[in-house]
Amino acid sequence: MAIGNFVAAALLSAAISAAIKLTDEWINHTKHLNDSAQSFGTQMKSTEKDLDSYAEKIAAQKAIIEDNKSSIQDVTQARTTLHELQKQMIETYGNEKETINAITDAIDGESDAIDRNIAKLKERQYQNSIEDFNKENGGWMQRLFAPMKDQKIQDDGTVVLVPMTAFEEFQYNMENSKVNMTDLLNLSTPELKAIYDKYASEHGWSNDPSQITDHVDVLMDFFDEYTSTLEMLHNSVDGGMAESQYESIKKETSRLRGPVRETSEKNRDLYDQTMLHELRTGMYSETYKLLGDLYTKYTKAETEEVKNEVIEAYSNAIENIKNDESIEYGLKEALLNLYPDLVAETSKWSFKVSFEPDVNFSELKTKVAAALGALAR
Repeated sequence: MAIGNFVAAALLSAAISAAIKLTDEWINHTKHLNDSAQSFGTQMKSTEKDLDSYAEKIAAQKAIIEDNKSSIQDVTQARTTLHELQKQMIETYGNEKETINAITDAIDGESDAIDRNIAKLKERQYQNSIEDFNKENGGWMQRLFAPMKDQKIQDDGTVVLVPMTAFEEFQYNMENSKVNMTDLLNLSTPELKAIYDKYASEHGWSNDPSQITDHVDVLMDFFDEYTSTLEMLHNSVDGGMAESQYESIKKETSRLRGPVRETSEKNRDLYDQTMLHELRTGMYSETYKLLGDLYTKYTKAETEEVKNEVIEAYSNAIENIKNDESIEYGLKEALLNLYPDLVAETSKWSFKVSFEPDVNFSELKTKVAAALGALAR
């Protein structure tokens, strides 16, 4: 009997140790994925900036070559500079045709050569980064700890669950952050509960506060508003709450907010690049281009009248994007924040159009296209 108890105790101890080790491995997996996302995001953001810089430099030299007022010496120097830029790009991005054509097509006078080939280069660099990210974060831990996804494997429609790739998991973590708010709600005052109720209603949160899942940006907005209200109540003249209650709520809020903030901060650049890629290549690519055309017209406008026309058109587009409930949260935020300086101008604009509450994507394209056509005339 004693031996049996000893064996049972040993097995229980081994099971507990294994569970603790597994938990540690899961924590390490999450930390490693966040750290890797931060590194890759910084790198991809830098690549995006460098390619935009190359595009500007190529365009400047192309303009000199096409300017009838340029001297032979100026044109010769511009061609030399273009070849130097081409050499730099090949050394950095390889001798793929997009790298070479970004220069040669521009020299040959193709009007959209620079944008077209730089866009292809961006796409190739993006896909290479995803591949490298998955390789760096693959292995048994990824297969063990990653969320599962459906994948059809047979013609008869048979579906099995398979682990997400590292890149899919990174994006999933940004868009499906989980928080247990039960204790926070139990501590909250009516004013603070009202904030929770507002977000729960607007974003369709679960009726069970222990099962809140949402985009990290939504959760960060919630914690910002919740914390701001908490501080206001604490500092109110009539003493909104006891000091002990304030400290308890503040501690719990900080505990819940910490992991969400870390996910947001470490994954931010990579997520922004991912949304930018989806806007360029996905179903909202036309909207992305139309907003870009408006921004270009705004930056080149020579009169206040033209600027105001652009601002009004951009305001229409922004408002309709806000009202289009079919656009996923991350993509919508990316569209709304593409050009912050122009968005700031639209906030000053008194809208002349009465916007409908539910404007679909095709209507958005028609309205913005019409605005662009009017500006072009």
